[in-house]
Amino acid sequence: EKAETIGAAQMCLLTDKWLQRFRRRHRIVLRKSQRRTQLSPEERTKRFDKFYTYLYVTPKGHKVFINYDEIPGALAGMLGQLTTLDIRGNTNVLVHAEEKHFKRMGTLLAALAVREEGDKFVSVPINPAIIIKCHKPKTIANPHQLLVTTNATGVINSVYMRDQYVPYLVDQLKKLNADALVVMDSASAHISPAVLAAFRIAGVKYAIIPGGLTSFIQAIDVALAALYRA
Repeated sequence: EKAETIGAAQMCLLTDKWLQRFRRRHRIVLRKSQRRTQLSPEERTKRFDKFYTYLYVTPKGHKVFINYDEIPGALAGMLGQLTTLDIRGNTNVLVHAEEKHFKRMGTLLAALAVREEGDKFVSVPINPAIIIKCHKPKTIANPHQLLVTTNATGVINSVYMRDQYVPYLVDQLKKLNADALVVMDSASAHISPAVLAAFRIAGVKYAIIPGGLTSFIQAIDVALAALYRA
């Protein structure tokens, strides 16, 4: 309403392209409102204490800590200025920077990892995974050998996590030659019995962030994605 008032006062019409440039210039990403915890301060503190006790005291010997989460395609496009485009009759997917194709990006699975070295932590590179939204399978150029797949929804599910992402992540963890602990939120696709079993079979331990605390301690949400959200 404020924008309409200003536009009328200036006797001008704002085009879609102008709005796109404005959003890109100010890093504004349209998204649904997120749920915030309704826990009391006492219950929140209790859950914090229990989680951190497990994370830092119980699993002695862990030297690498990994937090992964999916980032919606619109945000991934804003972070990298890259989106995807299906071309009718072509089996390939083009990656480019036009904002009108944000919704076709799908999902970026990002992982933040640190390794304990003495009395400090240093960052560890973990490759991301990408899901591209398209109804028909595509042939995708992938020179960096990332995990890139396509599906009709552009989002993850438990089958994808079990059969593709977990093996992909585990292969990277093996190269680190150190005991690792994977930290994840309680999204249904993350904690389905099949996915948790895949981690156990691979010998990788995990910690699930208690309900109501994700917006406070999920590293990717707090330290990365939140910086780019409107």
